Amino acid sequence: MILSLLRENGIEASAPGNAHSGLLGGMAASALSVPIHVADEDAERARELVAAYFDAPTDGEVDEREELEEDRGEQTPTSSSGKKKSVAIAAAIVFPGMCGLFGAGHFYAGRMPVGFALLALGLGSAIAAFMVEPMFAIGSAVAIIADVIGATRAV
Repeated sequence: MILSLLRENGIEASAPGNAHSGLLGGMAASALSVPIHVADEDAERARELVAAYFDAPTDGEVDEREELEEDRGEQTPTSSSGKKKSVAIAAAIVFPGMCGLFGAGHFYAGRMPVGFALLALGLGSAIAAFMVEPMFAIGSAVAIIADVIGATRAV
């Protein structure tokens, strides 16, 4: 999507590794960030185009949620990075059960090293619980709880 936007505006861009993210499937691939490469002389213009694309309302319409929030004086709970705590919590709880992806909350928050550590703890504990002693399943629960708490603090 971003590559097409840049190319349509005359900026040559590439995303090495983009094909690899597709191997994980839609939801898991969204946890990855793929860098986009442009020439140095096009970098500032590319940033402006991408920022304008994501900040612009669609078809001149204003987001209904924003209107409601302004009317009530409320704001959606997001962090300074624009990421929502509710999404981090959902990722931390749902992904381990769906596809064994422990640490998904930290991956969403951009804290990759901690995410990988929780992934190792969760999967290692699950494997040990099946092969050695069921009591090792506690490690998977600890990984999920640590992911929920850490990811909500990180976003």
